[in-house]
Amino acid sequence: MRSWSIPVGRLFGVDVRVHLTFLILPLFIFWTESVAHQGVANGPRDLALVPRTSLATSLRPGATA
Repeated sequence: MRSWSIPVGRLFGVDVRVHLTFLILPLFIFWTESVAHQGVANGPRDLALVPRTSLATSLRPGATA
C-alpha cells in the first residue's frame, strides 16, 4: 500500500504520508457538486470542502490511536 502514498515529512516522530487519492478529491467534489446543481458548481464552496474533508480524515486516526 505504500506505493499509493507520498511521504510529506515527519510529525512528532511519525512518518506522514499522503495517499494519491487525495489528489483526486478536489476533482471528485467539483464533479459531484456540478451534477447535484444541474451543471452549475460553486468553485469557492467546492474548494472549501477539500481542506475540511482532508482535516476530518486525518484527525480520525489520531483520535482513535
